[in-house]
Amino acid sequence: MNAEASQATPGATGKPKLLIVEDDPALGRSLQRGTRAYFDVVMTTSLDAAFEVIDNRVEIAAAVVDINLPDGTGFDVVESLRQRDRNLPVLILTGSNDPATINRAHALRVEFVCKPYFSENLSQFVQRTLSGSQYGDREKLAVVVNEVASQYKLSLRESQILAFASEGIPRSRLADVMGIAREIASKAPLAVYGCKRMINYARDHSTADGLDYIGIWNASMLQRDEVLGRLPRLRQAQAPGGA
Repeated sequence: MNAEASQATPGATGKPKLLIVEDDPALGRSLQRGTRAYFDVVMTTSLDAAFEVIDNRVEIAAAVVDINLPDGTGFDVVESLRQRDRNLPVLILTGSNDPATINRAHALRVEFVCKPYFSENLSQFVQRTLSGSQYGDREKLAVVVNEVASQYKLSLRESQILAFASEGIPRSRLADVMGIAREIASKAPLAVYGCKRMINYARDHSTADGLDYIGIWNASMLQRDEVLGRLPRLRQAQAPGGA
């Protein structure tokens, strides 16, 4: 056993063991302060040290894992823990709101929180873990979400929204979690405004009226520079042998 793992070996306190995988010393100390009253903390700072704890079959009641580690990704730790216990409470820490990271966390059935503001989330995670209700409830919830999605023929995106909402992610954060806000922000402001107007109009009118309204908007909102930029390509396409 290496030096780090030796220091991580918990004492016989009678408390359940919490595995923390965090390479930042200050954050590591903060996590220990927030959990040591309830857990016998097993502190590691690297992927290898975390795997050694897992391989040694240490009985872990829960885990808090940083995603970005010096020797790899914390998701590898989570996947290893999931192989041992598919219902183990796990909280991952990330400095990114990247949708791919959040979606992977969701697929692994773990909670996530963005650093450095994690104190409240950590406290709630501890209480849910100690109550023992968190993951049994989540498993039942997943079954219900799947049944609703199947019954009402929800699309993949609609099913994801339902799943995130059922896990308590506020409506105000759904766009960020799913990457929608970033995609919308990349579009032209006039196009975004026009889409909102057309959606609202179509909602309150017939399909035929909605299509007419869309046609009017598309024709009237074209910008002079966009038209001039398109003309050469149209001429090229209409020329003999044009693409």
